[in-house]
Amino acid sequence: MVFALLSSFKKYCVHRIGYLYSFVLLALTIVFLCFPKPVLNGAKGGLCLWYQVLIPTLFPYMLLSVLLLRLSLSSYINHFFYRFLHFFFPFSKNAYFPMLIGLISGMPVGAMILSLVVKDRQISKEEGEFLLGFCNNLSPAFLLNYVCIEVLGMAKYRFLLYGLYLLSGYIASCLVYFRFVSSQIRQKCPLEHCHAKVPSIITSFEIMDTSIMYIFEILIKTCGLLMLFSIVSNFFSLLFPSANHLKILITGFLEVTTGMYLLKSTAFDLPLKFLFIIFFCTLTGLAQIAQTLSVMTGSTLSIRGYLKTKALQCAMLCTLWAFIAM
Repeated sequence: MVFALLSSFKKYCVHRIGYLYSFVLLALTIVFLCFPKPVLNGAKGGLCLWYQVLIPTLFPYMLLSVLLLRLSLSSYINHFFYRFLHFFFPFSKNAYFPMLIGLISGMPVGAMILSLVVKDRQISKEEGEFLLGFCNNLSPAFLLNYVCIEVLGMAKYRFLLYGLYLLSGYIASCLVYFRFVSSQIRQKCPLEHCHAKVPSIITSFEIMDTSIMYIFEILIKTCGLLMLFSIVSNFFSLLFPSANHLKILITGFLEVTTGMYLLKSTAFDLPLKFLFIIFFCTLTGLAQIAQTLSVMTGSTLSIRGYLKTKALQCAMLCTLWAFIAM
């Protein structure tokens, strides 16, 4: 009897949610038709951001990362770094290449490489989800140069702040995936010589051609997401012209870089800016999460563990901030 009631309630909720989605999309369509100028300006802004910033920033890292993986050259990197990093990061032998690429390139390149490595069964699904929470962050160039120097004005402590950011992410991933980490610590992988076969020149050009097509497919999806979130952000800016707390919070929740730009132009004191930055940099924003989901299409990786890790990281850093600010 109880299971029947729960089943009927679940069907009722799914039915109502379907109606809610339908009405929300219909209302957005009507709003877009009634206000075409903000839609056009938002779409143009998202498109300009895509081809002026995103493609020059992401494409070189994405291409080199995919080529290293597809040309079997990543095994040499894994073999080299396994010797030195295994004592601090007890992962499998094939995990160090996606970990380093994720930490160097940032999101969504880290998520893209992790999804490819998991698809090729070089690492397990659990290990991929653990690394996703630890490595798929905002790019270090953005955090070190723009956030620490331009927004906070703390160039002297930027590496300390970035190290604290990475450490909190690693601890949060260990706590969320505690069983996986404990099993990896007990497991020891023997170090063997790397015997990867390097493809011929003709095969390498074929791999480059398919890699470029794969990357541009991802970038085109990212372009659509950027245009959509840019339109929503443009409507929100029209509703709230002045840069108050609520506008900065919701804007950063939608798209991190826009929220950071608004935060930079405010006269907030340093502790309050720190709190906003913790929220933006850990939860990363809906646009960045959507990009991560886009590059993970067809992969077995789950986004739920990633969101749990980032929420826990945000809670840890907010607790530390409250302790220091007291």
